[in-house]
Amino acid sequence: MIKNAFKEAFSPEWLETNITNPIHELVIIREIIPWKKNISRLCRFYDKSHGAFGKSLRMMTAILIIMKYYRLSDREVVKQIKENRYIQYFCNVPNMGLQTFLHHSSLTVLRNRLGEQGIAIIEKEVF
Repeated sequence: MIKNAFKEAFSPEWLETNITNPIHELVIIREIIPWKKNISRLCRFYDKSHGAFGKSLRMMTAILIIMKYYRLSDREVVKQIKENRYIQYFCNVPNMGLQTFLHHSSLTVLRNRLGEQGIAIIEKEVF
């Protein structure tokens, strides 16, 4: 079963050190997106008998949102996540394994898995 629970990747100390602007657009948007509702609706696109789930669906959904919001390619979004603390926070990507957390080709696999219908769910709730 795919995890649809949200587990916070950051300690209060990390937030205090790295997220210095509490009114940054990504901090605000992160708080208002209905993550649990979106993840629950996207779980149906996963077949538990077909391959491993691997990455957090919450993280992957956030990455797709960042791609559309900033109009980034697969390679560019992975690069930005590695370099930008606010994007890391929005996507809930922890420091541990940050440089190897995701290969850009995984995003193509995700988009194919979700299809137009799954992408529409994300876009309807967020944009």
